[in-house]
Amino acid sequence: MFAKNLKAYSVYLLFRFVFSLAVSMATVLSIVYYLEVVQLDAFQLVLVGTVLETS
Repeated sequence: MFAKNLKAYSVYLLFRFVFSLAVSMATVLSIVYYLEVVQLDAFQLVLVGTVLETS
């Protein structure tokens, strides 16, 4: 019984790690996109970040 719980916990930790990594990478890629493609300045980045966080 304990081994089954340990395996479930390991899968849970792996899932959380992969999900956190994916969210972090998506955030960095969106910031790079805003800087390089859209060419936003610092103030515009703050405005976009504020709108995205409040929605």
